[in-house]
Amino acid sequence: NDLRVRKAFNIAINRKKIVEQDLQGEGRAVANGFLPEIEGYPNDQVVGHQQNVEAAKELLAQAGYTNGNRLPKIDFYVNSIKGSTNHKTCQAIARQLKKNLNVDLNIVLCTIEEREKAIASGKAKIWRSGWIADYPSPENFLTLFSSSHIDDNASTINAFKFNNSEYDTLFERALLENDHDKRMKLFAQCDQLIIDQAAVMPILTDDHIVMINARIRDFQASAMEALDLTNVYIRENK
Repeated sequence: NDLRVRKAFNIAINRKKIVEQDLQGEGRAVANGFLPEIEGYPNDQVVGHQQNVEAAKELLAQAGYTNGNRLPKIDFYVNSIKGSTNHKTCQAIARQLKKNLNVDLNIVLCTIEEREKAIASGKAKIWRSGWIADYPSPENFLTLFSSSHIDDNASTINAFKFNNSEYDTLFERALLENDHDKRMKLFAQCDQLIIDQAAVMPILTDDHIVMINARIRDFQASAMEALDLTNVYIRENK
């Protein structure tokens, strides 16, 4: 519940190192806001978390946990299997927090059902999650943080119970705005507020990898990773 702790965790992490070293280049480290790159959305205008270990230590000390003291070991719920990409990512996060802040995260490998039960009961204080949008719009990502979705039993939409009146106002204004540029600007303000409040720890965006035969022509994948084969054809070898 302490912004200083949440922000300390965020700025103690080197996301680029996680992607390049621990995941061997699989994925893209988050550099800006919570949202990934979306056509027409000014992602580059959102100032993301930059690693600053000394500032993170100071924030933790201000919160009463100097050098991680008095902060109990925290169960880190990860709905994945041992050795998976998600597991490796969370192991890297745990290692960096231990090294940089002397914070102990106990990774609990679990099923989605077990994770959801822990979240709904309030037992889970930190957990791994991801979001695949239903349609390529900032709205589909930002609705996760609307207080209108807070439900004691919810574990998917706003499971973190983020409740911020300024955010709700900006988000509602964006939904009602017809001018595209103004709408995107409001969405970017929402994104920035999520970062400023350290509501979550954005780590990486997954890669979408498709292997294509050299004879294939006019192949395209949409922003939603849908494969449009309408105009695809195969060049004949001669």
